[in-house]
Amino acid sequence: MSDSLTMAASERDLIEAFDPRNMPCDPFPTYRALREHEPVRWIESANTWFATRYADVLSVARDDKNFHQRFDYRETRRNGESVREQAYFQKFRRMLFMLDGPDH
Repeated sequence: MSDSLTMAASERDLIEAFDPRNMPCDPFPTYRALREHEPVRWIESANTWFATRYADVLSVARDDKNFHQRFDYRETRRNGESVREQAYFQKFRRMLFMLDGPDH
């Protein structure tokens, strides 16, 4: 995905760009473009919202009723059960921002 993200970026482009296996060396231009052009976006194929501005992320993080992480579900749905053996999966599933409610 190029540094100059546009609103026409496909869902696949976004998903691939933020897959830990595909992260660019300098992701900050992409983050900036997302904040400027599409700060909140529904990603149908991942069944998730993608928020990039602090206020939006904070709002989502505080609302367990309407938003929840379900990292395990999303990743296994996208990549199959074998993804559970991947190092990135083991690492990310325990990260604070991937947990809900009391686990968080």
